[in-house]
Amino acid sequence: MAPNLPEWVILEFAAALAGLILVTVNPAYRPAELAYVLNQSDASGIFLVPEFRSPMDTFLDEVRPGLPGLREVVYLPTGPSSWPPHPRRRRRPTCGPTTPPRSST
Repeated sequence: MAPNLPEWVILEFAAALAGLILVTVNPAYRPAELAYVLNQSDASGIFLVPEFRSPMDTFLDEVRPGLPGLREVVYLPTGPSSWPPHPRRRRRPTCGPTTPPRSST
């Protein structure tokens, strides 16, 4: 349960290499729905951003006593990505309705 983060892509590849199955959880789920998905999927771990569209960390704390198989909780970073910007990244050119077209040659 996370926004678009570079870390999520790495998590997906790492899970595939480790032979794990990722089950996504809708961040709009309420505690009962979260418990249902985690129980039905027999989840042993969860990766989440504590506050993404809902207080998911609070919801997880509420339902965790009923999830005996859930062994690991990993919190992903919040705020701006922890990845540094590319050193050769250039500013995008600005344009508007009065900007003349650029030649293709």
